[in-house]
Amino acid sequence: MGFSFLSWNIRKFKASPVRTKKIVDLIKKYNPDVFGILEFSDKDVARRLAFDYFKEYDFGITESKGVMEILVGHNRSKFDQSIFTQRREFNAGSIHLRPGAILSVRQKGQSSFDNLLFLHTDSGTRTTDYQNRQTMFKKIWGLNNGLKSLSIQKGKARLVVAGDLNTMGKSGTITATQEINKLTNDAANNEMKLLNKSHEKTWSASGNGRGDLDHVITSNDVKIQQWYFPSDSNTTFPIIVDGWVDLDNNARKEFVTNISDHSLLYGEIL
Repeated sequence: MGFSFLSWNIRKFKASPVRTKKIVDLIKKYNPDVFGILEFSDKDVARRLAFDYFKEYDFGITESKGVMEILVGHNRSKFDQSIFTQRREFNAGSIHLRPGAILSVRQKGQSSFDNLLFLHTDSGTRTTDYQNRQTMFKKIWGLNNGLKSLSIQKGKARLVVAGDLNTMGKSGTITATQEINKLTNDAANNEMKLLNKSHEKTWSASGNGRGDLDHVITSNDVKIQQWYFPSDSNTTFPIIVDGWVDLDNNARKEFVTNISDHSLLYGEIL
């Protein structure tokens, strides 16, 4: 029982064959049962992923106007049933923002579904950017409550939200840390939790800038595998961060420049 998932903002994934192979290799390092790629924009790459690299996977992709999309793949042999849904309410009423991508999967021998929402919220520190993110976050809480009310779910949402939530704060009034703290508290007030990660910072600028932008939120009824920090056997974390985070300066710069300025998130549902 159980399954693994991975989320990664690959930054304008209109890729060369060399870049595509490096991205595929890092994803396959974890062999996720479900993965979501954010900022996907190349149909030719989609065909290569489906027919060359992930033949055992089925795929769904969001559609909207003039923005990078979300591609979701899942191993078809892992689940008894899967349903891919695009949720336009997560674009906060703007055609220039991204809808959410939900994959609902029913594990073998189970009657209810596990629901994975891959989300890429509005970026920026302007008041409108911050307000759009808060609108999107409220949609998460509403989705969690809606799923719990479905008879097939038997009172359990079993919701996992993963992606680039762009927790940057609001210019001049709210710091990024304060926005993350608010997200943590709002999640707790809605029977959900923001999970800690092996590395706090997940985004890197070409210079020295770092940001804690990518997150995983789960409903309280989701049980997730815990991992131990190598340097501290008493402290655990549920989400592994991989990419540029453990590379030295030159290798990090090359990764950020040629692959992605975001690192991936990986977890395992029990």
